[in-house]
Amino acid sequence: MPRVPDDHRDPGVSDGRVVAADLRSLRERHRLMLVISGVVIALAGMLVVRDEQKVAFWFLPNVPAPESCFSRSWFGIPCPGCGLTRSFVSLAHFDWAAAWRFHRLGWLLALVTVAQIPYRLWALSHPTGSPLGRQWPHFLSTFLIFALIVNWVFGFLIQASGAA
Repeated sequence: MPRVPDDHRDPGVSDGRVVAADLRSLRERHRLMLVISGVVIALAGMLVVRDEQKVAFWFLPNVPAPESCFSRSWFGIPCPGCGLTRSFVSLAHFDWAAAWRFHRLGWLLALVTVAQIPYRLWALSHPTGSPLGRQWPHFLSTFLIFALIVNWVFGFLIQASGAA
């Protein structure tokens, strides 16, 4: 078994060896994230934004997809991710202004989604399955969640100041 640097170690493994079951589980997660990222990117290219609100497949433009945000459809309140689908679709069609209008962080999350492909391929070929260690991916996901929430609150503040 390969030795694992300290920042890659699982706290439950005292000698730093990669446990085979943990490595298999980690690689399964990398494969899953690779597939999900590829599907998201492919769908972004296959969808179009209709009437500034709905998305539809380019080959079925008159059949829009249903509302995907439960918060907005049930309570009338957008969630922190509202607009990301339309932003991704706009970015896939090189409409930067629309992407920004739909979600100010769409570009960042799209970049992270695209970056998943080389990162996950790298991780699958890395002996430990975690080429950047375990702290960096955790930091990035925490930062993205924090950024989404801050952006969401900022949107409410902008809306409140414009309505006053």
